[in-house]
Amino acid sequence: MLALKQGTDQFQTSQTKTNEEQTKKSDAADQTNKDRDASSKGFEEQLGAMVQTCADLTGKVETMAKKEEVTQLKARVEGGFNAIVVHMEAERWVKSNCDTVADGISQSFLGLVDQTCEKLALRVSKVESALSDTGA
Repeated sequence: MLALKQGTDQFQTSQTKTNEEQTKKSDAADQTNKDRDASSKGFEEQLGAMVQTCADLTGKVETMAKKEEVTQLKARVEGGFNAIVVHMEAERWVKSNCDTVADGISQSFLGLVDQTCEKLALRVSKVESALSDTGA
């Protein structure tokens, strides 16, 4: 009976440690998601401001600048937009992969819990069998 109690205590200690590690990983993933969301909001505002600035500059340039200069500015602005789009896609990809990793961690944890439950069920059945054999 003492061995069973010690085994149970060891299991609970191990399970608590695993739960704490899982919580730390989940908190880190949550913080990463919050940081990413905050930076995305900043990019949206920057993009809106860039579009407005681009519209203002385009209006001014068309009336005063040469066509060649306008073409160069347009290419630079399009390059900036492309860079922003690439950055936003990269952030979305990172979020997707973070979510995938978090799902994998959760699945691993649930697998460990399932294995442990099966082991405990087997132990309990052995103990009950041994008790019923000695009691009969």
